[in-house]
Formats: sequence, structure tokens, C-alpha cells
Amino acid sequence: MLTSDNIFSVFLLIVCAVAWNALEKVTYYGAFFPKVIIVVLAIFTIINLIMGIKNPKHIKIFDGDKQIYMFIMLLGMVAYVWLMTILGFLLSSMLFMAVFFWFLGEDRSPRTAIKTTLLAVVVSSGFYTLFAKVFLVPLPKGIFF
Repeated sequence: MLTSDNIFSVFLLIVCAVAWNALEKVTYYGAFFPKVIIVVLAIFTIINLIMGIKNPKHIKIFDGDKQIYMFIMLLGMVAYVWLMTILGFLLSSMLFMAVFFWFLGEDRSPRTAIKTTLLAVVVSSGFYTLFAKVFLVPLPKGIFF
């Protein structure tokens, strides 16, 4: 049965296959981590596809007031990529996560804004430390670093 979940799952499996194929000329150690991510993504995508076939859900993707949220998210992602070149990975990630954790949440009170900001700082710092310091992946530094 064709549902949005099933179509997206098939699309993701194709992306996994293309990404796996693109790693042919990369060294063993250079391709190890991306291949792990591809396998994990493929496993979860297959699970999602099986669940979508067994229990299909018919959801209208572009329905009503959800369109504005999708448009705002798209603009936010473009701004995130643009800001990363200026502010660097760490600060732009903190800003992006804080705003969108708050924006996508049910409760938009000042107390929730503080919680989402703290969560964004912890998550962004964790990702930065993991990739920049442990995996030694060069990340955009920005004007402050």
C-alpha cells in the first residue's frame, strides 16, 4: 500500500544504497563510521517500512496550518547553514536547536525557553566535543573562535 511512510522509506533505502556505493573509493578507516551510520539508518528504515505495510496510516502531509511550520523549518535550516559559516558549528547549532526545540514544542512559556536553551547547549556541546575532539572532524569555527 502506498503511504507517505512507505514512499519515504523506499526513498531512504535508495539514499543508503547510493551513499554506500559512494564510499567504495574511501579508505577502510575513513569509510567505517559512515558505513555504520548507513547500516543503522537502513535497519530503522526497513523497520519503518514493515510497520507501514502492516499498519498503514493515511496522513495528509500538506494539510492546513502545518504548512506554515514546514515553511518556517525550511527557512530555519537555510539560516542554520548560512549562520554556520559566520558563527561556526557550535554557536549556530546552539541557536538553531534552542529556537526549534522551543518552536516545535507544545508549551512556549519562558520556563520552557530556558529548558530548551539548556538542552540545546548540552546537545550541541556534546556533538561538538564528539566530532571535533574525539573523531577529529574539522568543523566550521566561526568568527568567535
